[in-house]
Amino acid sequence: ETIDGATTYGMKTQYDVLTLVSDGSNWQILFSNRGLLEGTATHTKRYVHGTVDTNGSILVGNDFTATNTSNGNFDIVFTKAFGATPAVITGQICQSLAFAGVAGFSNVSAGGMHIQTRDLAGVEDSGTFTFVAIGDK
Repeated sequence: ETIDGATTYGMKTQYDVLTLVSDGSNWQILFSNRGLLEGTATHTKRYVHGTVDTNGSILVGNDFTATNTSNGNFDIVFTKAFGATPAVITGQICQSLAFAGVAGFSNVSAGGMHIQTRDLAGVEDSGTFTFVAIGDK
C-alpha cells in the first residue's frame, strides 16, 4: 500500500499491531496499538477526509468546513489545524464521461487549502470532489 508515494507496512502479532511508512530511506510509525494494551496509546498522524458537492455542501466527512467561493473554487478550512502542512490528495467525482473533470489543490497549510475543479477543457467549473489530508497532529 502507498500513501503519498511512500510504502506502508502493517505487522501483526497475537497482541500487537504496528503500521509503518517509508519513503525509501526513512521509517515512521503511523500507528501502534501497544499503548492501547498498556493504556498509553498515541497516534502520530491525523486524517481529515471529505466529499464536497458543487455548492460547497459537505456530503461526507467532518472536521472541516467548505465554501464555494466562485465557480470551480472552494476553500477548505480544517476545524483544528494540523501540527504541520499535511499531504493532500484530491479528485473530482464524475457522474459520466460527459461531465468529467479534474480537481487540484493549492495554498495547502496546516489550517486548510484551496481546491479548484475544472471541466476537461480546463475551464473552471464547480464539480463534486473528494479529498484526503494526512499530517501530524
